[in-house]
Amino acid sequence: MSAIINALKKALEADPENRETRQALAEAYRREGYADEARALAGGLKIPPVDAPSPRESDADPEVHLVVEADEPDAGPAAPIVLTVSDAIVEVTPEDVEQEVPARTALVAPPPESLVGDISKSIPDPPVLTVRDTGEAEEEAADSAAEESLREHQAESVERYRQGLRMAKVQSLTLTTLVHVLIFFLLSVIVISVPRRQPPQIVAVAAPTPPVVPEIKKKVEMPTPRSNPTASSRMPDIVSAMNFSDMAIPTMDQVPMDAQAVYGTSFRPSRLFGPSGDVGMPMLFGEPIEGKTLGVILDVSGSMAEFLPKVIREIDRNFDLASIIFVNHTILRTTGSETEVRPIATDDVVPVVDGLRTPFWFLWGDLPRKAEQAAVDRLIHIFKTRPNCYLAVGGHNRVAGSMDHLRSLGIDALYVFSDFEDFVEEEAAVENARKLSKAGIKVYVQPAQEKTEFLEIMSRKIASRTDGKELPPLISIAEPVEEAPMPLLAEVMDPIPIEVEGVNFATARPTRYGTEFYDFRSPSKGFEVIEVFEHRNFDLVLYGPNARAEIFLKTEEGYILRPVSFRYHSRKYFQNDRGDITWRQRKWLRNREPPLLEGNEITWKMVLEDEINFDVWFVFKENTFMAAYGAELAPREFDRGDGASILFHVPPIAIERKDIYYSHDFPQGFDLDHLREAVAPNHLVFNLSTKEVDRYRAHWSLYGYQRGINIRPFNVLCKRLPNGIFEAKVQGQSYGPRVLTVGVKQNDILLNGSSHRPDIEPWEGFSFHLTRPADRTRHRLTKTKAFELTVE
Repeated sequence: MSAIINALKKALEADPENRETRQALAEAYRREGYADEARALAGGLKIPPVDAPSPRESDADPEVHLVVEADEPDAGPAAPIVLTVSDAIVEVTPEDVEQEVPARTALVAPPPESLVGDISKSIPDPPVLTVRDTGEAEEEAADSAAEESLREHQAESVERYRQGLRMAKVQSLTLTTLVHVLIFFLLSVIVISVPRRQPPQIVAVAAPTPPVVPEIKKKVEMPTPRSNPTASSRMPDIVSAMNFSDMAIPTMDQVPMDAQAVYGTSFRPSRLFGPSGDVGMPMLFGEPIEGKTLGVILDVSGSMAEFLPKVIREIDRNFDLASIIFVNHTILRTTGSETEVRPIATDDVVPVVDGLRTPFWFLWGDLPRKAEQAAVDRLIHIFKTRPNCYLAVGGHNRVAGSMDHLRSLGIDALYVFSDFEDFVEEEAAVENARKLSKAGIKVYVQPAQEKTEFLEIMSRKIASRTDGKELPPLISIAEPVEEAPMPLLAEVMDPIPIEVEGVNFATARPTRYGTEFYDFRSPSKGFEVIEVFEHRNFDLVLYGPNARAEIFLKTEEGYILRPVSFRYHSRKYFQNDRGDITWRQRKWLRNREPPLLEGNEITWKMVLEDEINFDVWFVFKENTFMAAYGAELAPREFDRGDGASILFHVPPIAIERKDIYYSHDFPQGFDLDHLREAVAPNHLVFNLSTKEVDRYRAHWSLYGYQRGINIRPFNVLCKRLPNGIFEAKVQGQSYGPRVLTVGVKQNDILLNGSSHRPDIEPWEGFSFHLTRPADRTRHRLTKTKAFELTVE
């Protein structure tokens, strides 16, 4: 069948009630010789003969008129049916187009080119159906033209496809050729190794062997050096002074016996006979000092404690009661709060007064952890007995304050002795050098052992500009050291021991609380347990009435270490009779309402001293804790804020008793040296903010940190823990499989690290604080401004 019949059949199937479509299909059947099909469609109507003329008004009229008479005799005359092209819209399918078009009188306009390629697209204009009564010649010509047009269209499509295929082959061949050329070029590179030049051969001729002289062995009785078994014989990794070699140099100026008992008798390095010597100039450790009135700045940090008695003895040998200022932390900056230089009186040298620490507390609470107890005892005796001594108190720029004070005393020479590991700002060094040079003061600087980059600044910017000089390291009097400066911020990690004798890492115990003195028992009197929650990695104990939580780490075997504590913090300042400004924790008075525990959240609404409202929100999940707070602004006392914050405190690894350190991991106890070996496999990792570099750059430079990742083993000295912490981790063999991670929820608030004193090693315990800005919104409890602790 022809394409027109197929098209009309589909149109009729789509709309069976359309009489015009049925009439057109019957007429198509009749003209192609399918009389039975045409009769069936016409419903018994008479079909005019094939050669009957078809009435039409004109060839140009778009309407086609078909007259069909009924075949039934009783049907009566049938009215002519007019079929217009607009009423018979035929849908042409690809199957219809592909069939051969026979030479008939029904002509169909060729479909659009897009219909042949993609029949799913909509047909913009319907085909025009034209039914004419033409002669055989006209029918054959029209059919030939239509067939020829289809063949030409198919030929053009095939030719375009073949042309595209040829182009694709050419492109593929070109790309393949380029790849092969590139590979050939790379393989053409020839690396020629040049053999090393053989060094000239040296022929050595041995001299005749002298006769062997028999060795005479002599037994020399050497005194056994005294040592304190409880003190450390080495300093932390960040400290440069390790041991000190005494040397005896002949001298005629002998120190009286009572002074020798105080300062020690084995170190006499002055190389002149008498205080002034044969050149009429005083000396210090064999180096001439141009000046008669000497001022001294001594670094009294832990790394210097064992050297100071011997340095003071050398000063007193050559100068008459030189003014000495003891400075704890020799930071030199252009900015910083003012420092008070206070004369030392015997009665002032005590660690605690009325329960508050004094400025001399470090002699008992800090130095014994870093130096021999015998050296610390001699230093305490000097503080109490030597006249003309001062202590720099307060501020963060004590070296500059000490220089100003000594300049006011009319000195003409200044001697600075330190490890020079504290930060020195070049602009501050230049400014102080100008003041000292104008006053005619020559500056002499001397390190204890190793040269550092901050010593280089002090030497170039201050000593050289005041016509002074840098003295050789004190330890080099006995043995030379490298002249190149050692970069302070270079981080050198010691290898971590896998096993330490006498240590069982992460030793488990069956209960949260224990009976040993190094066990955790309870926070303190006045706390009550609100609720206990047990999880796989830890147990959480909530306390009241004021905010407190303890997190007991555990493994599958039991509980390990002491608990991590969640606390709040607020300072209250005082001034004692001596003018010292000290502080203590602000006391809790009452709660505005009882602690509210709802599911996994608890809220404390507290009232602290001075009627300060302090609210704490704490929420806990399977492995994570989050906390936030709101605190009213306290009245400023002595131009100081209240330092309100919330914190997680990581406890110390061991507890000290009579200079021996105990833990469940080593219940037999260790001295300080063995303890440092035992805690070495643990690490504290800081991830310092990379977005707030300008804000924290100066602080990080002061204490040897840099943005990004900073790693500190537990046995490495940290002058201070950093601020601007985005995230921190605590991990190691002492913690077993547990890893503690603290971080912030938003970047606008970062964490600060802190400890109970400066110059700590991480095994001694530390804290992470979240501190909100002291503005008008701080009193509101904002849960988004929170930080979290994760126990993995």
